[in-house]
Amino acid sequence: MKRFSFNLQKVADVRELRRRIAEEKLGLALGEKVRAEGELRRAISEEERVRKEIAGMTRGIVDTVLVTCAFRYRTRAEEELGRCRELVRQAEARLEAAREEALKRITEHEVMLRLRKRRFEAYMDAYWWEYSKTLDEIGLLGHVRRERFSLAGEDRASRHESWKEGR
Repeated sequence: MKRFSFNLQKVADVRELRRRIAEEKLGLALGEKVRAEGELRRAISEEERVRKEIAGMTRGIVDTVLVTCAFRYRTRAEEELGRCRELVRQAEARLEAAREEALKRITEHEVMLRLRKRRFEAYMDAYWWEYSKTLDEIGLLGHVRRERFSLAGEDRASRHESWKEGR
């Protein structure tokens, strides 16, 4: 019997590569989200520091130039905070898309693996059926040979007896 070959092996290989690429993209998206969250935490802490600094400036004698600069700086910090929040939202959206793609590719790959496994099991069933059929034929041939040999022996014995009697 010929050896097992999966006729969709090239398709399975392509799906395996697509699965790996999707998992790599998922990892990149997760790393991007982590970086965006780190940037967001940094922007939040900077905005809080500016807020505390402005609160400290408003006590006692107030220098209007410094307070104006501090408010401008706070405005920039708030803009940076908004930009970082938007980056986190975008990173989460890309992460979700990458997660869905990876799940789809993993499912496709697992389907191919199950199909290959089923076909291999069918091949092994056919192999063992063929093997047992061959063994049955060998056993049958042995039995037929023994029958012929025993019949031939009986013929010789009966001929030998008739020859003795005819003498």
